[in-house]
Amino acid sequence: MQIIFDRWHQGVVTKETIFIKRFSQLEDLIIRLDQEEFTEIILKDIKIELHVCGGNESFICSFSTKGDVYDLLNTEQISSRKHMSIIIGGEESLFSPNRVISIENILIAAEYFFLNCSMDTSLKWKKRG
Repeated sequence: MQIIFDRWHQGVVTKETIFIKRFSQLEDLIIRLDQEEFTEIILKDIKIELHVCGGNESFICSFSTKGDVYDLLNTEQISSRKHMSIIIGGEESLFSPNRVISIENILIAAEYFFLNCSMDTSLKWKKRG
C-alpha cells in the first residue's frame, strides 16, 4: 500500500512516499506522529484514501472515496472544551472534540483500511457535506 507522510524541519516540509507490506510498518508511522516533525499520513489505494493527522493522543481521521469524504467521530467521552487544537501540515487547526480520536481507534481504522481497502463500519463515520 502507498503511504505519503510529511516531515517538518525548521519550517520546511518534505513529503515522502513509501510502499509498505505490513500493518506494523503503518502502525510505527502513526505512533510517530507528533504534531511537530510528523503531522500527517495518507494511505492510498486506487481511488480511496485514509488521512490520519495529528499526534500526541489527539488525532483526526477521514476516509475519501468517489469524491465523498467521511470523518471518523469520537464515541468515547467528549471533552467539555468547545474546540481542540491539532497541528497539521505546520498549521494549527481547531476541531470539535467529537472529531478528535484516540490512538486506539485510529489504529483500528487504519488496520481495517490496510487489510480491506475500505472504512470500518463498526466505527462511527459522518459524511461531509
